[in-house]
Amino acid sequence: MTPTPTTAAPSATASGPVQRWSGTLTLEGPRALRDLDTVPPSATTRDDLYDVRGDWLKPIIQTGSGAQVAVLDPGTRSDARACQEAASASGGAQTETLHAGDVVCVATAQGRVAKLVIRTATQTSTRPRVVATTTIWEVPR
Repeated sequence: MTPTPTTAAPSATASGPVQRWSGTLTLEGPRALRDLDTVPPSATTRDDLYDVRGDWLKPIIQTGSGAQVAVLDPGTRSDARACQEAASASGGAQTETLHAGDVVCVATAQGRVAKLVIRTATQTSTRPRVVATTTIWEVPR
């Protein structure tokens, strides 16, 4: 399924994080490879280009291409800098089972940061589905 964009306009000054894209991102199973460095995030079939994907059996998010993912504790600040810090400091290659309301942060190998607020995480036998309201930022180093 193709991500549904809601905006692609920058939202911050050049010295702070700049919003690159905001919209709905859907991951259905392990074949839903998404490159978060494109605007909007694009589906890819190349294992060396994807940042996130779904799983065969559980509603989780897995990473590729050197991306890191972290699930924030409830009530934790979740702006671009907080997501960048969480994914860089404690990020890994996959999340635990996700639930509606979870906030997932991704640091891509190209240095972008994404926040995925999970709207639904549905368990199925062959194609778990994760739907998230997503914001992707360019974060100056």
